[in-house]
Amino acid sequence: MIKESSYWAAKAPKELAEEMLHKRDEYWTFLENSGIMGELKRSYSMFYGNSAIDELQDGKTAMTVNQYGSLVRSLHTLVCQNRPAAEARAMNSDYDSQSTVLLANGLLDYYMKEKRLEDLLKNAALLSLFLREGWVTAEWNTKLGEPVAIDPESGEPINNGDIEFNVYSILDIIRAPKGKTQWHIIRKETNKYDLAAQYPELADEILSCGLKITDRRKWSLSYIADTEKEADSDLVETLTLYHAKSPALPEGRVVTIVEDTVLLDSPLPYQKPYIFSISAMDSFQTNFGHSPAMDLMPMQDALDTAFSIALSNINSFGVGSLISEKGTLQINQIKEGLLHLEHSKGSAPPQMLNLLQIPNEIFNFAETMIRNQETISAVNAVARGNPPSQMSGTAMALVAQQALVFSSSLQQSYNTLIENVGTALIQLLQTFAHEPRVAQIAGKVKKSMLKEFKADDLLGISRFVVDSANAFTKTTAGKVE
Repeated sequence: MIKESSYWAAKAPKELAEEMLHKRDEYWTFLENSGIMGELKRSYSMFYGNSAIDELQDGKTAMTVNQYGSLVRSLHTLVCQNRPAAEARAMNSDYDSQSTVLLANGLLDYYMKEKRLEDLLKNAALLSLFLREGWVTAEWNTKLGEPVAIDPESGEPINNGDIEFNVYSILDIIRAPKGKTQWHIIRKETNKYDLAAQYPELADEILSCGLKITDRRKWSLSYIADTEKEADSDLVETLTLYHAKSPALPEGRVVTIVEDTVLLDSPLPYQKPYIFSISAMDSFQTNFGHSPAMDLMPMQDALDTAFSIALSNINSFGVGSLISEKGTLQINQIKEGLLHLEHSKGSAPPQMLNLLQIPNEIFNFAETMIRNQETISAVNAVARGNPPSQMSGTAMALVAQQALVFSSSLQQSYNTLIENVGTALIQLLQTFAHEPRVAQIAGKVKKSMLKEFKADDLLGISRFVVDSANAFTKTTAGKVE
């Protein structure tokens, strides 16, 4: 039983629910007042190719040449195109421990491929580029896995459980903006009918809750149309507090609420909260990450303006007009699409009036913006698959290497994420996989086999480590060289 104290995370359940709602509101206010929320919405819109130009107000035809999204995806590809080699570490060096290492390595590969864990890690890396941070969580879900028994009371099957991984953005992981923090609150929109089935004793309270469209819009980066009544929404907002074990809370704490209804309140069942972040760099004196992609947005706005000016001119004056002396031109239509122009003798023949004069400076400016974006992001034309025609293979390899060096901080963060998630995977299986289960694992020669295991078979593993190597050697250019 958690003892009550003045510490907010140790309060009684009902009081703690109020504190969690207050922390959520404080977090949103900070994001809004600090300008982070506006920056995130702008980056989200720009990444998916939406122009910030108002056609009616500016009198332009809006056009977006989405260099921003292309550069972000290129950076993401540089980091994630090859999975780093993660190796399990055993606490001992005897034969049995080394056999356990092979099993642990095979299990990580199994979850990466068969359970699509690698896709989630890549999604988190992409979020870290255009939304500053990406987050991955791991927890044991007793509803997953294979049926091993039947509940005598309900008649429902009892599963042996499995690990559930989830990806979250900066908006979903509520934390203190500054200082060392031992807690995180995860915000999630969940189907209330699924929650009611999961907590039947609280079904009435859960079903009476609802997530207003105004609240969904407040937390959303994309547009949410007002197509349904707020009272008819199937979604509710759940907040889950994960507090690490500390002197103030020796057993840690996990609390899940819907509005002010407490669904779950228990000690932390894990060694620590399995909540991991990835970011290209840390924002100094804050608990937030930062992305170099944020520096590209002003140039994308300028690029859109340049191309919109050119397109507006083409739309307005692209169709040529004839000019002639007054009263000297007669137009006869011979047949559809064929005209006969007759002008008076001695008068100047009709001429095309060309108003489509787009200054070269506009296109020079656009090219300058593209080069500046490539310079700032270090994703050069070679890395994007558009090398200069006169560049040698050796020179292209050197330029490609420069792009990889620039992305090394994100690469290191990605490697750390794999280490943390892999270690969490093994620790969760060591703690909860008491029933035998089967996984398809591959050995060093990549030949697959079905392997039965349980928690005791993994007790010799302490953690996963990613052995860093020169990332250039994993690229096509590096292999050729």
